[in-house]
Amino acid sequence: MAPKKCTSACVFCLTSQSKNPSISLHSFPKDQSQRSLWLTACGLTEDDYKPSRKLCSQHFDQDCFKTGTTLNILKPNSVPTKFNKHSKEFFISTYVKVYYDI
Repeated sequence: MAPKKCTSACVFCLTSQSKNPSISLHSFPKDQSQRSLWLTACGLTEDDYKPSRKLCSQHFDQDCFKTGTTLNILKPNSVPTKFNKHSKEFFISTYVKVYYDI
């Protein structure tokens, strides 16, 4: 039997790195006040928050990322601002399970 692997996906648009390798996934801040800004921007509440949920780089302006690095590293205090209007039910999912042979 082939091993199973879970792939993280963006809580808002369900994009994963396996679907789009050019994106990066970012955990919600541990700091509650900063996390509240992210949740509000996504149209979510603290009740919707789970530590495993992530947002993809597509929801941040380019100036939110540190320059001079090959990785997409967010600057402190960055807040996501780029969203299409989706219903809460669409983006509340957190993980897409991908099954494949290794």
